[in-house]
Order: sequence, then C-alpha cells, then structure tokens
Amino acid sequence: MSFKYLSFAREHRNIRLAISTDGLNPFGNRRANQSVWTVILTPLNIPPSQYMRPEVSMMSLLILEPKAPSEDIDVYLDHLVEELNELWEDGVQAFHSFKKEEFTLKSMLMWAIPDFPAYGKLSGCVVHGCLGCPICGEETEYLSLHASSKNVYHCHTRFLPPNHSFRFEKGSNFLSGGVEHRLPPRKLSGSEIESKSSDCGPNMPGKNPKFKNVKHKKTPIGNETETRKAWPRRSLLFDLPYLKNNPMRHVLDVMHAENNIAKHIVGTCLGGSHSKDGENARKDFKSLKLKPQLWLKEDSRKRTIIPPGAFTLTSEERKVLLDTIYNLKVPSNFSSNLQRIVNYATHYLHKCKSHNWHVIMQLVPLLFRHGFSKHKDLRRDIMKISIFFSLLCQKVVNRDHIVAAKSVVFWRSTFSHHSLT
Repeated sequence: MSFKYLSFAREHRNIRLAISTDGLNPFGNRRANQSVWTVILTPLNIPPSQYMRPEVSMMSLLILEPKAPSEDIDVYLDHLVEELNELWEDGVQAFHSFKKEEFTLKSMLMWAIPDFPAYGKLSGCVVHGCLGCPICGEETEYLSLHASSKNVYHCHTRFLPPNHSFRFEKGSNFLSGGVEHRLPPRKLSGSEIESKSSDCGPNMPGKNPKFKNVKHKKTPIGNETETRKAWPRRSLLFDLPYLKNNPMRHVLDVMHAENNIAKHIVGTCLGGSHSKDGENARKDFKSLKLKPQLWLKEDSRKRTIIPPGAFTLTSEERKVLLDTIYNLKVPSNFSSNLQRIVNYATHYLHKCKSHNWHVIMQLVPLLFRHGFSKHKDLRRDIMKISIFFSLLCQKVVNRDHIVAAKSVVFWRSTFSHHSLT
C-alpha cells in the first residue's frame, strides 16, 4: 500500500489503523436478552507489544441490541466510515510537540481483525452453509452429512503444493475417488469482490418488507439452491477508496482460532459429550462407505458400541492428562486456577475461558507425552500444531519461523489423513 500511495507514505506521522469488532456479555449472564457489540480502532504505528494496551485502543462504537446486529452493522458503521474518509482525503491539523510545528495528519484503515462470524458481517461474504469458504467463493465444494446435519468442505487437498504426497493418494479427490491434480481457486482482488457484491443492489437494513410476516423455515441440509452468491451484499468498508487496492483487507483473530482448535482437539481425544466423534459421525461414515472399522456396532444385548479410533485416549491416558493439568504449577498471573477447570466425573475441562485454552494449547507437548502410545505419528502431528500456535502468539514474530512451521504442520505431516483408524 505504501508504493501505491506514495504521498501518504512519505509522511511517517500518518496513522495506519485496524478495526476489530466482537460481541461480549458484560455481566457474565449468558441468558441475558441483551447483546453488546464493540467496535475498536487500534493504531498500527506503535510496536506490536503495545497493540493491546487500554490507553491505545479507541472504542469508536458501542452497539446495544437485543440480538447481534448481523448485516445491519453497516447502519452503525456509516458515521465511522464517513469520518475515516475525511481523515483520508482532508486530514486534520495536528501539532508535533517535539518539533514544535503543525502538520496535516491523515489516516488509513489497513485491515479488520474479526473472528470468522464477524468476518462475514464486515466483508459481506457468506461464512456458513454451502458457500462457507470465502476463499473458494462460488467454487466451494461441500458435502452434506445428513446424520450430523452439517456441511463438510472437502477440497482442502487443492491447496497443497503440486508435488505433495497427499495429492497422489487414492481418494485425495473426494468426488472422483482418484488423485487430486487441480490447483487452488484463484484469489479474487478487492475490485473484483466489490463488483460482484455491487451487482446485488443497495443494502437495505432490517428485514425485507416482502418477507416481514413470513416465518423463516430452515432449509434442509443438501437442498440449498445453487443460485446463492458468495457475496450477497456490498461491504460498507468499500466506501473507503483505497480499501479495494489492499490485498489483505481482513485478518482473522488468532485467539478465536486457537480457542476452537484446542477445544476440539482436547474434547475429541478425551471423548464424552464434547467430542466431535459421536454416533452421528459414525453413521455418516457408514453412509459414505468410509472406514468400516469405525462403524457403529451392537453387542449381545443390542447396545450401540462406538469402536475407539486412533485419536481416542484410553482411560489411563485420560487420567494422566487430567492429573497433569490439575497438579501443574505455573508462575503467578500465568493463567487462572487450572484445578477449577478439571472435572474427573465428565473427563473434561469445564468453565475454561479463551486464555485457559491458549495455555493448554501451549502445554500440548506436555499433556500428550504419554498418549497415543500405538500412534506416535499422531502425537507428533498434534505437537506440531501446538508449536505452530506457540510461534504465532509470541511477542516478537519471525516470519521465516512461521513459514517453516506452517510447511511442517500442513505440508509434511507424517500421519496420513486416511489412517485415522
């Protein structure tokens, strides 16, 4: 962006901003019928270690609604975008206290830092259903799981390097059952996305008057129409004239991604109600004729039995993992009291907040050191994921280390995705 707007880049005192938004519950009551959304602006001209300081963050909007604003968030962002346009075009007069001079201060919004649902609200793209991949867009390939009532996006092998070994395995192309020779979809530019979303017409806040008195019926899985668009509405942020030229307009919040991945890995390995591996998942295996050794079985009393997979910890391994967390000694202010989150009755971690999941993700090499004794490659790959997030969450991020860790985690995994048996 500095090479495209040289006049802005020459003045090093101009401010580059990032916007973030998310919902919160200020009173800790999940049953409260009130939603609070904050929109925060953060300057990027300061060192990265100071981004999260309270005196630096500027809360520009506080949205109080009975429900989340969803697509109507553009109504609240209208005045903020108008002020950002004024700061970009005209600027404001500021005083440099060190040089004792006045200058014209301008600002540029570099990118947004939301979680995945908020990413759909800010960018105007679909982040769920049959077009839930913003990268693939209308080319998203999905599979409907009727037992689990979920959609699975199975075109991930297209994003591997052309010479990756997983591409040449039988079944890497889920639709044809053969090898995968296709390249990833072409990434659309900001101008192309704006033209696609502009064809949908102006954004109308609220519910469409045509369907005001019509009750919404949930569309059955697999019956989605093919006429849906990946960008059904134009993002209000495109009113900023420079944003469409920015190749990176949105950055997903790493805290939410790490929280979800750690929660699903630990929950699936421990089993129970929080596991992603249940009866419905095994029924989908049978309907797709995949992994017959993992199909549901019945004993002599006709009780349903779920055969354990390679990712299932034994009762002894679960106890060792929970004991490690319970007896762990950490420095002061490193985390909350980890003993309170361990529940031996349900074999899970209850009331675990986002920072606690961040701590657990960093401790994965310690927690799983005695697990998966028969599948050491799986244990090694889970540890690689932990190391990747550990490098990503450091105060000083080295790009070369991140690229090397990414290639190890996503391109050179030794535990094949076809051998989780």
